[in-house]
Amino acid sequence: SGAGREEVQGLRQKLAAANQAKQLWAQRRDHLATLELPQNLNQLSSEKQCSWVKRQHRKLARKWHPDKYRGNKDRAARKMGEVTEAKEALVKRFRC
Repeated sequence: SGAGREEVQGLRQKLAAANQAKQLWAQRRDHLATLELPQNLNQLSSEKQCSWVKRQHRKLARKWHPDKYRGNKDRAARKMGEVTEAKEALVKRFRC
């Protein structure tokens, strides 16, 4: 029974570490780089910022959509989720 408790404790520690890593990754994710946007995007007008975000999202959504991608479907779904998350965050940030 002692070995079982140690195993459970080890699994809990691994789960806590994984959750912490996930939170850190979410905090420092660069949405501009995810959508392959230009570095000077903040200098453009609000209208142009929004058009860039929408255009790049459309381009990358076509590329990474799981039904269209010719490689690993799980990878495509993950990348599509990242692209969509980046678009939502930037639309909120730029008030599109």
